[in-house]
Amino acid sequence: MRKYYYRRVITIIFFKEHFVNLNYMTAISIIVATYNRLSYLKDCIASLKALEYGGEYEIIIINDGSTDGTREYLDELAGGNMRVIHNPENRGISVTRNAGIREARYGIIAITDDDCLVSKDWLKELAGGFKDDGVGFVIG
Repeated sequence: MRKYYYRRVITIIFFKEHFVNLNYMTAISIIVATYNRLSYLKDCIASLKALEYGGEYEIIIINDGSTDGTREYLDELAGGNMRVIHNPENRGISVTRNAGIREARYGIIAITDDDCLVSKDWLKELAGGFKDDGVGFVIG
């Protein structure tokens, strides 16, 4: 039996560009970078697929040159609201996340790690921070 030790999910969510009159249930792009952590990634993706959110969202998984079967696993999952990007070699977390941000379709970006599990209300809670027009960045 696998034993899980959860660390606090550190999420950064921010505007890709300036918005005016943003509504609460706006579209969000979720970025997950991964490198050779397939077992953790599977659990992370399962939690992302279980999200309950009234707005649109996409999941962008960036494989940073993994050699542990991650590529094949992700290729099977790609489609719908999940997009996959494969780096041909390991480029590091910053380059990988930036690639995901560039590919994001939506103006709000949420970044989480491949070893994090999110609650089903994660996006609702994060998006709630943008109810105030003066807010442009949320971390939690």
